[in-house]
Amino acid sequence: MEQKEGKIMTRKEYNNKNFEEVMDQLNEERDDITTYETLKDFAKEKIESDDFLVAIHILEALQDDIADWYEYDYCMGTLQTPSGITEKEHAEHMID
Repeated sequence: MEQKEGKIMTRKEYNNKNFEEVMDQLNEERDDITTYETLKDFAKEKIESDDFLVAIHILEALQDDIADWYEYDYCMGTLQTPSGITEKEHAEHMID
């Protein structure tokens, strides 16, 4: 799990929050939860640094799996494909 130092969402918090609240908290707590805009900016950075393979990989994922939130480990490059999170239940596996 790509977890940042500090607080971890509990099952009770998960159950009491709506989708956006869950995703906002997970985005703060984990390195592998990101937004569409952040991923798009990452692809632009990769284009600027001539890392076209990663840029194409990210852009194709954004086009194929449209969402506001994604699970993606930025360190993995093309070894992991960003996966869209569109429902609260898609993030349940990240809760202790």
